[in-house]
Amino acid sequence: MSPAEVDRLQRIETDLELERIRATLLRLHALGPNAEGLTAEERAIHDLFADDPAPDRFLAAADEKRLRGQRGLRERFGEGLRVSRRYLPEMERIFREEGLPVELTRLPLVESCFNLHAYSKVGAAGVWQFMPATGRRFLHVDNLVDERRDPIFSTRAAARFLAEMHGSLAAWPLAITAYNHGPEGMARAVAQLGTTDIVTIVRDYHGNAFGFASRNFYAEFLAALDVERNYREYFGNLPVEPAPRTREHRLDRAIGIQQAAHMAHADRELLASLNPSLSSLVIAGRRPIPRGVRLRLPESGAAGFETRL
Repeated sequence: MSPAEVDRLQRIETDLELERIRATLLRLHALGPNAEGLTAEERAIHDLFADDPAPDRFLAAADEKRLRGQRGLRERFGEGLRVSRRYLPEMERIFREEGLPVELTRLPLVESCFNLHAYSKVGAAGVWQFMPATGRRFLHVDNLVDERRDPIFSTRAAARFLAEMHGSLAAWPLAITAYNHGPEGMARAVAQLGTTDIVTIVRDYHGNAFGFASRNFYAEFLAALDVERNYREYFGNLPVEPAPRTREHRLDRAIGIQQAAHMAHADRELLASLNPSLSSLVIAGRRPIPRGVRLRLPESGAAGFETRL
């Protein structure tokens, strides 16, 4: 089959599955408090709403605005989990050092499915999806170096940004939602409703920019955290690709990438892979690596590089 035919069939399958789930929700609503004789799947869906006392909870859940599907997410999420395992130990170390819960290092699974090359249509970049203005507050961002694209450098920035938002909003569910919606927007929600309870805000706040993505961001984070903790149930064993042993060196002068690679006894491709913040202009050798940049070197060649520089 052609790619177009495969895509069409996948869309049909997705629509049929959504309609099947919607029918189950409507049946549960019709049964009311009588939950006898349910199938195993109906019972599983019924029990998901155990903490919701609303009599129309199943009817509301069946609404097309709430019941949605997204094709390909499982595959992207699984790949993100695989890639993240290379970086999470260092990311967790950074968050501990900054005094933050290490669970927050799983936010990139929601933001970008841990896509190292993620770049949104509005200009957000990297696994943490920093916008340019926010990125410049914490990182080196210009046409030659964009540290938003480096998963480790941007993790330190994300930790400090999250700590800043938690300091002003005083609740992690709000700070996490603010990572998507913005701290000012969440502050307006708190002021308008007079509460820091995320459930109340999600249900009752109707700010213009508080749409589907922001309203569901905290719930998506909790879901991603649960799937990551129990990944074997969903993806089986995932291979662990060990992180290369490296050392950072802050340049006190500009240097071309070919010269830097030679001094570190490495090839240009390796140096480029270790330093994803470097732009294509720098990687191609058309512009030097600027002074002040934190250059990541293979540990085996770091001492020689520092001696020769």
